[in-house]
Amino acid sequence: MPTEAPIYIETKHLMSSLRIYLEFDESMTDEEKEIYNISDVTVYAKTSAKINIADGTVIANGYNNKIIPYDEGDCYRAIIVPQKNISVSICALGVTHTFDSDVTLQPNTLHNLTINITKDKLTTDITFGIGEWNENTEDNSGSIGIPNLKENIKFS
Repeated sequence: MPTEAPIYIETKHLMSSLRIYLEFDESMTDEEKEIYNISDVTVYAKTSAKINIADGTVIANGYNNKIIPYDEGDCYRAIIVPQKNISVSICALGVTHTFDSDVTLQPNTLHNLTINITKDKLTTDITFGIGEWNENTEDNSGSIGIPNLKENIKFS
């Protein structure tokens, strides 16, 4: 039966949103940044899930698969099945460096991962932001080391 007032229906995201930022040390020159030749940002996570439509529960299953995030210019972005334990890799100096995280990606939540690139090593800080998604305030920081970096590249 028709009503005079509009009916409001609220939905939520069942997937997680992941944004990956690459940040260079402020002391690095543009020339030094170019030497790193950062490429191939990749996420490894489960890409299939069982979804209970009645209660919105999402359970990731299967194996980790390669996910190529969308390059938005200032960050890389991917929509991912909610799950625990993902990996993110980047190629720097022609070598792939991988960060294994035990972060729990929650449904309807935006997760920000910042990979800090310095002359000595890569480090990662996972922070959580607010968007059209819920906010998660857990801290899941970690590091990616680049062995022999100082020996391979000479900075002035």
